[in-house]
Amino acid sequence: MQREKIETVIITGGEVSHRYFSCSIADNYKVKKIYKIHSGLPDIEYAMKQFVDYQECDKEILAREVSLRRKYQRELLLPKGEDYPLTEISHFKKGGMINEKKTISEIRDIRPSHILLYGAPLLSNEFLKYINCPIINLHMGISAKYRGGRGNYWAFFNNDYNNVGYTLHHVTDRIDMGRIIHVGRYKNYAKEDNPQRITIILLQDAVSKLIELIPFIQNREEFYDSTNFPRNTSNKEFTLEHLKKIYTDFNLLKHI
Repeated sequence: MQREKIETVIITGGEVSHRYFSCSIADNYKVKKIYKIHSGLPDIEYAMKQFVDYQECDKEILAREVSLRRKYQRELLLPKGEDYPLTEISHFKKGGMINEKKTISEIRDIRPSHILLYGAPLLSNEFLKYINCPIINLHMGISAKYRGGRGNYWAFFNNDYNNVGYTLHHVTDRIDMGRIIHVGRYKNYAKEDNPQRITIILLQDAVSKLIELIPFIQNREEFYDSTNFPRNTSNKEFTLEHLKKIYTDFNLLKHI
């Protein structure tokens, strides 16, 4: 497909990494609209709500996690990630709003050639039924091993450093179970590595690869074979105890 015929809709989140994703796509292809899904909560408050075992004494480790994320976002994603590209943006505080009939109808009227997802909620059967263009998701994790949220963090927790990476895949109504387009793995571990640095480096590579592949993705695919995918790891709670173990392992350089 010729680049000038590619007109995208982006469904993403509200952080620096999501703005970087959106701007990178906009630098290469026309972005007709962005749907930003973000709670609006401050980073540390949002982080607290992600852990069922959070207690006040754990605030320090979450503050470190947020601080590291900001550090590597500043170093590696700015200035591109400072703001969204100049296009129409709808801000939803709840992910389910993307599946409302009004939104689906609006996207149909836009008639995008591709819909690109990063940090997006699960799309409903109705959405998938009425939108008839390629829908591509960037999953930060190796979906053939770690589906759902915190895919790479589960790999870190399991000391499975050969399966830290990202997956570009077609979207179905199953979490991260669409036909795989491309898998990228993190290979060049360094002593200064930590989960946040690795995540940002992987994101840069994933966005570059997606930009390269978009013209060759012209058909909608909804294939999945449940025998080839693991159970949805997002059904298992990722706790602060998991997070503490990950940082202990990195401090001991077990991954090198």
